[in-house]
Amino acid sequence: MSKKLLIAVAINEEFKTLKKLMTDKKTPKGYKHPMCSGLLSGYPVDVVMTSMGMQASATAALAVMNSDAYVGVLVLGYCGGLSLNLQVGDAVIPNKVISSLDQFVFNMDLTLVEDMGKSMIQEGLKYRATSLTTQPLVLETPNDKEKLFKESGAEAVDMETAEIIRVGRKLGLKTAVMKIVIDDVGQELPHFNEYFKKTGKMTQLNVTQVLLRQPTLSLKLSQNMKHGAAVLQNSVPGLVKVICRHWKINQD
Repeated sequence: MSKKLLIAVAINEEFKTLKKLMTDKKTPKGYKHPMCSGLLSGYPVDVVMTSMGMQASATAALAVMNSDAYVGVLVLGYCGGLSLNLQVGDAVIPNKVISSLDQFVFNMDLTLVEDMGKSMIQEGLKYRATSLTTQPLVLETPNDKEKLFKESGAEAVDMETAEIIRVGRKLGLKTAVMKIVIDDVGQELPHFNEYFKKTGKMTQLNVTQVLLRQPTLSLKLSQNMKHGAAVLQNSVPGLVKVICRHWKINQD
């Protein structure tokens, strides 16, 4: 059996967007995490939803990844912007990913980064090749974002990518990342961190509770997520073609 591409996303909105792009879909059995198998741009892919958070994403990656089934993993989804260079709806294709656990820097394949960027340009989409840092908590205020930018030099932030890459590389898998900015440096976010501090992850119930408590901030975030979903939908088919050709994954 030929090896596939594994795509990792964190939340249900991202998962649903990817499923819409797939054909010949089926749900693999025996996994604790939501998964979907099928074809995307004619290439065999599995999509896994890890849930938000560093520990949650690492746990899901360990449960799903193996070098017998997959050539590599593509991390997709949403992120936050830390610099004025990034606006809502911009794509980030990291040239390096930094883990806040140990400040380890994962350098990415720059040739692939460039080819992924060309694919974005062909679709008329904005992207920036820059650094991304993975953090354990949501950066809820502009001050939080400005402080992290000064400390890390990273222009984008998420809560999953570095730990997924860490697991993938330990298993010998190739890695690539593309994230869409849904909150820029000036945007305040709903207060998710009380749940992360208690559990290290967010459930759909907890997300709903937070959003209901802060409707104005939640409406803005919801609008930005819809924008991000549209960018994902327009960009992913071309990106999958570029990555699968680069990694020599065969079409079914």
